[in-house]
Amino acid sequence: MAHSPGSAMAGQPLPPIPGAVLRFKNAGTSNVSEFDEACARDASENTRYCAEMPFNTGNPGSDYIAMAWANRFTRYRVLKRGEDVKTTPDPGSVIDFVRLNAMTIKGGGPDGAVAFKTVETGMNLLIQWASFVYPDFPDKFGSHWKNRSSVLLRNLLHDGVLTKECTGKEKQWITSDVIEKMVRAMLLDGVERGTLCWDALVMKTLSLLLLSALCARVGDVHRARFYQGFECLCWGHIKIRMNTRDGKKLTATITLKYEKGHKDDPQTNRLVEVKEFDDPEYNCSCLIKLLLVHALRTGAVSQTSWQQLRNAIEATPSKRLTWTHPKRPVICAMAGISKKLLLRRPATVTLPRRALDEAGQAIGLLTRVSTHDIRRGAALEISHLPPGTTASGVEAARRALGHSYAAMAAGVTERYIGHSLEDTWEARVKNRESLPQSAERTLDFAPGPYRPKRKHRSDEVVAQCHQMELDPESLRCRKKARAALRKAHYDAWLDAEKTASMTPQTVQSRGNRARRLAEPSTSDSYTDDSDSESEDDDSESDADGAESDDDDSESNADGAESEDDDSENDDDCTESEDDDSESNADGAESEDDDPEGEDETVDPALSSLQSTIFRTAHPSSAPETQLGNISAATPDVKELLSVARHPILDAPPNQFATYLSRVNIYTWEHTMPGLPPCAKRGNSREEPTRRMYRCTVEGCDEEFLNELWRDRHAGTCDAAVRLQYQFPCVTCGRRYETEDQLRTHEKEHGWSPTTCTWPGCADQTVFYTRAEMRSHYSQIHHDLPRDCWVQGCNAKIFATPSNLKAHMRYAHPEVTEEELGRIIPKQKRAAHKKEGFQPQRCSFPRCQHQVVFASRSQYRYHLKVHKVKGDTLDSYIDDDPEPMEPTTPPRTRARQYTAQQCSHPGCRSHETFQHRHKYAAHLETMHGVWRDEDVKLFVM
Repeated sequence: MAHSPGSAMAGQPLPPIPGAVLRFKNAGTSNVSEFDEACARDASENTRYCAEMPFNTGNPGSDYIAMAWANRFTRYRVLKRGEDVKTTPDPGSVIDFVRLNAMTIKGGGPDGAVAFKTVETGMNLLIQWASFVYPDFPDKFGSHWKNRSSVLLRNLLHDGVLTKECTGKEKQWITSDVIEKMVRAMLLDGVERGTLCWDALVMKTLSLLLLSALCARVGDVHRARFYQGFECLCWGHIKIRMNTRDGKKLTATITLKYEKGHKDDPQTNRLVEVKEFDDPEYNCSCLIKLLLVHALRTGAVSQTSWQQLRNAIEATPSKRLTWTHPKRPVICAMAGISKKLLLRRPATVTLPRRALDEAGQAIGLLTRVSTHDIRRGAALEISHLPPGTTASGVEAARRALGHSYAAMAAGVTERYIGHSLEDTWEARVKNRESLPQSAERTLDFAPGPYRPKRKHRSDEVVAQCHQMELDPESLRCRKKARAALRKAHYDAWLDAEKTASMTPQTVQSRGNRARRLAEPSTSDSYTDDSDSESEDDDSESDADGAESDDDDSESNADGAESEDDDSENDDDCTESEDDDSESNADGAESEDDDPEGEDETVDPALSSLQSTIFRTAHPSSAPETQLGNISAATPDVKELLSVARHPILDAPPNQFATYLSRVNIYTWEHTMPGLPPCAKRGNSREEPTRRMYRCTVEGCDEEFLNELWRDRHAGTCDAAVRLQYQFPCVTCGRRYETEDQLRTHEKEHGWSPTTCTWPGCADQTVFYTRAEMRSHYSQIHHDLPRDCWVQGCNAKIFATPSNLKAHMRYAHPEVTEEELGRIIPKQKRAAHKKEGFQPQRCSFPRCQHQVVFASRSQYRYHLKVHKVKGDTLDSYIDDDPEPMEPTTPPRTRARQYTAQQCSHPGCRSHETFQHRHKYAAHLETMHGVWRDEDVKLFVM
């Protein structure tokens, strides 16, 4: 029986090793039975593994780039050269392919030029891949071809195919003071305007603080692109302990286990010390507070309150905090529009980028920034800190250990010392004055925050789809179109604000216009977006969005682009693949900004507002009385001033943390009653409640589900008039004009909560008021159509048939009136036709009013005097009265009116007003236009 060579040697002594050291001739020969058995097995498995071993750079981002270039190179060899892919490629074909590929890539530079670093990185990875796959390729690709490849890149750069100019966002320096303003603005916006999910808001502010406090790349804290596991900061990487000798302050030691370049080397992990701030002024900069608030809200700790958490830490002998889920990510993913946190799923690098964009809009930042600008700002601050002892301490340790300068440069000495116990974050926050210039003077800010457009009309989305050559019937394409529309809206705001900041006349005009907001005007074209809701209603972001922001990608030592997408390479800005990123061919920073010149002409109220938010003295600050007058006349300025002076964020630290850990109010701009899908209970949160919009009219206590309904009600609210009525309700205090109205109202208080009693109704909702039950009946239990029947229309089911009819006329003008007749029953349609009305007197029993009404609307208005409501109004209209002459004046002007949408500049309403008096009421309510001569200017 034949034996393999390995099996014949098993258990037998080895022959003497040539050149063996006699002292160690038996080294490695003890306990080798398992090794002998492995050698005795069939070697085909090892041979197959070596043959099929995949190419790997140790970096998923670099692997992706290498495979992208390798696949293109393989197609080039097969299609153009007709070569066999199993043969070793010729070095000349590599050079030819690099040139061809560089000319076919569409870059973001001038005339489509590609970033030099992109092509250089791809070529280097392609050569590495070819050297791995083809054993004899390194011998062929010698120094001659390496020189030719370098010359090729220089020639392409000279010909304009490549560029070293910045093709992405300009480099900025986001320092700790800007981060503090961003966090403050986002939290204040949540307190004052509400938010869809407080869990998501706290986590987004925390993600920005982590990047700044840890001086980290976005991929060091969040899961970088192409990674699939938990390669991110987890709760177990954070050790929090209480220092009882320092006023019971908390201190955190954070291990960056997956820092770039050290993901596979735990011994070189960087540890960062962070201390708790006990000054209320630095509440929004306290990383430990926001970390623990986030932990309390998401159940990362077993305690359910801030005080209970601190007591538990103090009670343990080690004075350390214990996590309940140490392997969960600190920054987790969110479930798209609902903003529901997916606690077991790490967030990608897309989340902090979008959080930074949102924060920039909240403070009115007029410059597009990237997450790596936070790292640059940290480096800038640390370089300007007062002289410390870190460098001299390392040098002293080197001398004591006898290390060479090369060992110290290689990091050996620092590994002996261990991590630094200095809290650079505290030093940066409390020594901002050491910077030669503050961020307020190096960055441009608008007087107020950017308010995104609440929603884009369907026709706008369809038009954008056609412009982008997308399929308007595809939900994915419509999502891209809406993203493009949001970007265009934001770009237009940026351009307008930048122009205003550079033009003194424009700035002064804006200030005067702000004062005129409270006055009716026909020529005011100022677009005020302060009433727009947050983009949460229209946001289509996904937690795993694959958008990249390569303008801040960082190169590895081998020239490969990192998956972290945050480059420290200052010579070349790589191309941006993000749809929301803006290419800048020049890449040069503007030096034309003149903040001092702007201060001379800017409105004093807006200047003082900006100073209030940024806590800096402004040379043009207005007196307190002047601010009060302007804030009363300017709604958006008044709102921002109240936000800037809100006591919550400047409260004592324990109160600040307690509030953020408990608040559980949801702002949901939806017509559906109840809580949003992302509503959560438990842990440190209070019971979830929905933010309601109370009427602003004095004496009115009505609340509404959204701001739009509240504003519509406010235009017709008669609460001030009701205060003069003589019949108050003893239960709720509401007053009524007549005793009959009071009795009708009192029936509401006698209502017992119940479910729907309609036979066969499966809805088990409990209706607590009679109005809710009536609303349910009118929406569900009728035989009228409520859904659009046009094929391909993505419109939802409408609440009422009248809403469906309005949709059909607006979105589908090709639908005939005969088809629209299906929406309202026939017997009701006849009564709705104005042209079918004949002049007649009131037919209500014992009515003494002998006026002959000329129009149906005049007659219906009179019938309301008799308390006739609803469908019974039409029962008093005679379809064939005796001929008579009307005694009421004909409504000539109303008959000449043509249905139209509001033409007031900046109006966001898409409603088509069928009657002139309704259009006039809209102009008065929403735009302050009430004089008849002014209304005529807006009527077509």
